[in-house]
Amino acid sequence: MIPSVYSDVLTAILRYAVPGLSIWLFARCAARKGKTATKLLLLTLLQALLTLSYYLKDPGNLPLGFAGIAACQWLLLLNYKLTNKNAFETEILCFFLSTFGMCAILSVCPEEWGKQLASLLLGVLFFLFLGWILSDGKRIRIFRPVAAVTGGLLLLVTLFFGETYYGAKCWLYVGGVSFQPAELTKICFLFAGTPQKEKESIVPFFLYAVTVCLILGLMNDFGTALIFSFAFLVIAFLRFGFGALLFGVAGVALAGVGILRFAPHAFSRFDTWRHIWEAPLSGGYQQTRALMCIASGGLLGLGAGKGWMQNLFAADSDMVIATVGEEWGLMTVGILLFCILAVSLRAAQKNTVYAVAAAAVLLFQTALNALGTVDILPLTGVTFPFLSNGGTSMLCAWGLLALIQGGET
Repeated sequence: MIPSVYSDVLTAILRYAVPGLSIWLFARCAARKGKTATKLLLLTLLQALLTLSYYLKDPGNLPLGFAGIAACQWLLLLNYKLTNKNAFETEILCFFLSTFGMCAILSVCPEEWGKQLASLLLGVLFFLFLGWILSDGKRIRIFRPVAAVTGGLLLLVTLFFGETYYGAKCWLYVGGVSFQPAELTKICFLFAGTPQKEKESIVPFFLYAVTVCLILGLMNDFGTALIFSFAFLVIAFLRFGFGALLFGVAGVALAGVGILRFAPHAFSRFDTWRHIWEAPLSGGYQQTRALMCIASGGLLGLGAGKGWMQNLFAADSDMVIATVGEEWGLMTVGILLFCILAVSLRAAQKNTVYAVAAAAVLLFQTALNALGTVDILPLTGVTFPFLSNGGTSMLCAWGLLALIQGGET
């Protein structure tokens, strides 16, 4: 047990050391300077500092989640060395995001750190599996129809057998384990949208996209439907040009009108948009509290577990940037957003349908989450990739990274 006087001093030091080390690490990764092992050592040091920070918050529990993430990242680097892969900066940024996701979990629901760590491990394995598929054109051609059918079936099973959670029927429970199939369907959807031939009609993919969005509409999962619609528009433009984009926009607009016509309750999501301070105890409760907590954290934050945001619903998922912002400051939130941008820019080097579409989805989902939290966009209830608590969300994030890193068509 550390004496309280030393504990207070250490806590004060760590409050400034964590954001400072985060800035240094991101700068080195973004500039792609220095050895990979050195950058990973910096991330491991950051994880050690965070372990100490949350241990000082609750000396009765040693936060092992950070050690688990560190082990996972070093094992992946070892795999890269054994398979002669060189680039690792992007993966370091993803582990950095997951590290601060673990911070939010330890503040909000510390009992779930093991589940999130297991999800991270499965996500990395999923990343390696998709990378293996994407490394061979023949495997891609075989997997494409399988992915399309699997994605549709996952949504249909959820529609008929799923559980409703806060108005959206988007969860399946199997053997006491819950997961959100629509997250995995995102990866399947991107596979389905990739052309097998140079000249291929947009109609089959358009019908597939309409079917997927219709099922999501019946499930009342309109935030996810918006992401799929955006993905369709990006793929339509990449494959068929500006004319196909206009066709897609018309289709999405028509679908939106249909939703508002036959499911008018969907419009209630927009009732408090840009008016949250007029309803701070009802529709604007989450966002007003999130803004106040971000403001209270300032540039460097209040420190591990010191905030109030942890008492709010979805503080480790839909509203996670407010939790991180309050505890570790606006500087850290800014770095997290730049991490997503840096990961997405990796797609520019690939210049493939897979990579660019996956990067667009990653950016769009991040924007919906972050800007929805601060009321710049409507609150849609989507997660922040790599950062939010959630097993299937983590799998989807690593799947998108695989498409960004390994797209070959």
